[in-house]
Amino acid sequence: MASKTYGDMLEVVQRITAARPSRCLDNLEITSRLIDRLGLEGALKKLRFVHIAGTKGKGTCSQYTSQLLRAHGRRVGLFTSPHLIDIRERIVVDGEMLSHERFAKYFFDVYDCHQSLLDSDSDWDRDLASRANFFRLMFLMSIHAFASEGVEIGVMEVGIGGRIDATNVIHPVVCGITSLGMDHMEILGDTMELIAAEKAGIMKPNVPCFSVAQVEHPETRRVLEKRSREVDCPLVFMDPGILPIRSWPQLAIGGEHAVTNSKLALMLARTAAEVPITMPLLPEEITALQTTVYAGRSQVIKVNERVTVYLDGAHTPESIEMAAKWFFSTAADAATEATHRRMHTNIAAEEARLSEGDSEELVSAPQSHATTGGGRQQHRRNVLLFYSTRNPSALFKPLMPYTQGIQKIVIASIHTPKTPLSGVTEDHREHLLPYVEAWRKLYPEIPCLPCAAPFDSWANVEELVCDSTGDSDDETVPVNIFVTGSFFLIGDILNLLRGHHVAPQS
Repeated sequence: MASKTYGDMLEVVQRITAARPSRCLDNLEITSRLIDRLGLEGALKKLRFVHIAGTKGKGTCSQYTSQLLRAHGRRVGLFTSPHLIDIRERIVVDGEMLSHERFAKYFFDVYDCHQSLLDSDSDWDRDLASRANFFRLMFLMSIHAFASEGVEIGVMEVGIGGRIDATNVIHPVVCGITSLGMDHMEILGDTMELIAAEKAGIMKPNVPCFSVAQVEHPETRRVLEKRSREVDCPLVFMDPGILPIRSWPQLAIGGEHAVTNSKLALMLARTAAEVPITMPLLPEEITALQTTVYAGRSQVIKVNERVTVYLDGAHTPESIEMAAKWFFSTAADAATEATHRRMHTNIAAEEARLSEGDSEELVSAPQSHATTGGGRQQHRRNVLLFYSTRNPSALFKPLMPYTQGIQKIVIASIHTPKTPLSGVTEDHREHLLPYVEAWRKLYPEIPCLPCAAPFDSWANVEELVCDSTGDSDDETVPVNIFVTGSFFLIGDILNLLRGHHVAPQS
């Protein structure tokens, strides 16, 4: 019998993910039982783990933690979700995706054993096998892959919540909690206290836990502190002064939140690597912090002279506010830098022209360098490209301080719409309507363009985004496209850019 291929694996994954997700209250019991029945106990005991929960930034924090551990010479496995383009992004070893062949092998090692339980004499085993769950399967596969690949430390990002998440069967050497916010309320609860309690569920007895300061929702600190006392878990908030390092390196990932996540990651990595947490930054740690990038997180891609794309998978009100702040700040810095570059080029050209003439003519030259031909002030248009399945008004309101800088919004459709537990339909037109209505109610002065079908090429994106929507929208002016609201939209856009042969710069 021929060995199963990566393509075979993708077909299985498509079948598994076609079903709507549901909350599984006995998720931990099922996961533990499967670890036993699939023979993964040895692999689980062989590995050391860092466990990271949170609402915002847990993927970025996980990436920083992985890179910092590698800087300390450890062989590191990284388990994150969701993937943007390639399913292999979810299970990474030492910063590299597994080959298609090895990924497929590890998948079928676990999946086939899982399916064999359907023929078991045990009713309980058959019930286990009938309750296939994609995230749980990926988690179990990561344990098998990491052990097989000689990983020393696995950095494991929680899927949703923490308390009953499949990843919570691990016994970590350290835990981390990133910024908390309102998300997945249908699963985790509709108050910050309830959400915090679910996230705090990853705390373990005598396992240190580090948390960001939770400035946005200080009420969650009491919940985390209460849980830490209940389970005898040492808890440290990353308040000012906790980390005695005053000068922080310039990060490749933009935004203030990246600094917060990287500081938390330093504490996690040093604890796991058994390095003193209060020592000055080591040269190898500085290099790791300065060079770490993560697709879809504060990412900038210059497509051509006409279009620059800014991508951030923010999908909660707080994270969208932070992403918008990052976008407008970064775009403004880029514009200033471009203006200075033009001025320098023009002055140099003027100096060359006048080198043999009257240099006094040069005095007035800089006054015109901020303008383009015809005396028009050079600027760029800002277009918001958005997709979500969450509450539209709640997500759009944080953009209010920035609306004067937005020329239009495009409400996108995606190729694989995700159906949340609240039951948003997968029909593209029907899905778009509440987002269009919410935007036009909040910001009627800014054109809103619904896109009833997913983009099938990057040229389609440029055509819709760059074309004029009114007299004040000059299509000859370059465009900044701010893509946000969903990692699934980010994945679609990155895939289109890859097909357009555009490589990311950061």
